[in-house]
Amino acid sequence: MDMEELVERAQSGDTDAFVELMESQMTNLYKAARAMLSSEDDAADAISDTILTCWEKLGQLREKRFFRTWMTRILINHCKDIYRRRQRVVYLDEVPETAYRDPGYENREWLEP
Repeated sequence: MDMEELVERAQSGDTDAFVELMESQMTNLYKAARAMLSSEDDAADAISDTILTCWEKLGQLREKRFFRTWMTRILINHCKDIYRRRQRVVYLDEVPETAYRDPGYENREWLEP
């Protein structure tokens, strides 16, 4: 069965056709996600988010022959989202510790009677 036929069946609610369609694209999804993201876990997250989005929005795809392009665009957007989230994370082991000094208490123990 060709891709356009699978897309048509999936759009009509055939979950088996959707599963077959996504399985046929899994290698492409994986290669693209790994090229954009350095982490295996991040790539897996992007792929699962892409599959979910494709299922939810499959009815919006107008041209069945452009399914792969449409799916890849969704994957790229999810990869970009994950990459942006990772850039905002600051790992505590990378932040240098600096001692806090309160000038009012610096010699407090010597000043107490």
